[in-house]
Amino acid sequence: MNLVAETAVLTAGIALFSGLPVFFYPQVKRHSRLLFLVGTGALFGLCFFDLIPDVFEIGGKPSLYIMGAVWLIYSLIHLFHLGHHSTDHEHACDHHGEHAHSFPMFCGSLMTHGFASGILLSLSHGISAQVANTVFLALIAHKGYEALMFSSILMKQQFSRLSQWGLLVLFSLSLPLGVGLAHFLRDALSQDLAMMMSSVAVGTLLGCLIFDFMIPTLRQLRRRRVELLWIALGLLLTQFFMKSL
Repeated sequence: MNLVAETAVLTAGIALFSGLPVFFYPQVKRHSRLLFLVGTGALFGLCFFDLIPDVFEIGGKPSLYIMGAVWLIYSLIHLFHLGHHSTDHEHACDHHGEHAHSFPMFCGSLMTHGFASGILLSLSHGISAQVANTVFLALIAHKGYEALMFSSILMKQQFSRLSQWGLLVLFSLSLPLGVGLAHFLRDALSQDLAMMMSSVAVGTLLGCLIFDFMIPTLRQLRRRRVELLWIALGLLLTQFFMKSL
């Protein structure tokens, strides 16, 4: 699949999942747990068994240092966001309106992550088909749930309907904007800069995995350890698809 098609699929998926809580919030809340658990396993497998090793092979130790630094910054932002919550940071449909005062930090973090993800998707096509496929599957594995999370929290804020729709549009466009910027500047990007931008994108993806997927999952497993099977299913499915590419 070429870059234009992948960007179109991801953008359409983000827009679709962002719109679901607007019209079908009760149904989304009822079935979000399964998507959350399978997405956790899928993203974990893609990050640690495919994406991070690929970026390390391209950039060596400096790429790991950049990923670590970005992850640390992402973590500090997330912890600052969590520190303003009066309740635990559960998955998307468990957030409530009292978090409005920290929503700008949360919103900016996810949009920055989406923009960096678009840059990574574009740059991956200049590296190899295997890396491009890994990046695309990694984005597929978590963008749907991320969109549900963003939209569900947004619907709880005391914003006008016009403002809510405006933020949903900006969120949906953050990834294609990153793709477009990296594509049009590809001739001006040196190999070192491209590696740095790729590491930044993977670092934000890793932060998203840990704080938005793994930590909420561990909290759920305290109550329902059988859900480990759904996480394992997500991991095995993505690894099967990756090996078959």
